[in-house]
Amino acid sequence: GFMRTLALAAMLLVSGTAQAMQRPEIPPMSDDEIRADLKDGEEIENRVDGDMNGDGDVDTAWIVRGEDTRTLHVSFAARGEYDAYHEPAGSAELDAYPLGPAEMTVSKGVLVVKDLTGGTTATSATYRFRGEKTQPKMRLIGLDATLYSRTYAHDGAEMSWNVLTGDVVATK
Repeated sequence: GFMRTLALAAMLLVSGTAQAMQRPEIPPMSDDEIRADLKDGEEIENRVDGDMNGDGDVDTAWIVRGEDTRTLHVSFAARGEYDAYHEPAGSAELDAYPLGPAEMTVSKGVLVVKDLTGGTTATSATYRFRGEKTQPKMRLIGLDATLYSRTYAHDGAEMSWNVLTGDVVATK
């Protein structure tokens, strides 16, 4: 009687805990979901998926390129009481005239965007963003910029700014 009921209750408790720990994965945003928000003449320049806010779910960042605009967008995977969805976590305007598509990676929870812009004097910029766990928003945590001549007409300059500490390192 009692011992068997107790053992059964314990087994149910353990299996319930195991099920709660194996929460279903939220699939990354589809290209179709992203395209649904595009205006005429806009296209997806690049996209990357990865955990950007440390919650274990796959978030998505993408760059939309228009005729005279380029915008970086981020959406976080989120969970409601009964469903999973993607929630906007911010956007940032980028230089509208890059020398090529931006490179995007997610490494250790940080979204890294490398962008090359300019003409014979070019600027290579690397932006680092980290998502907030408590709210759907991205924070710029670092910016590296290199200014250089593509024709070797002048010296280059580099700047690295850690937004979190305020440290700036500049070299020529």
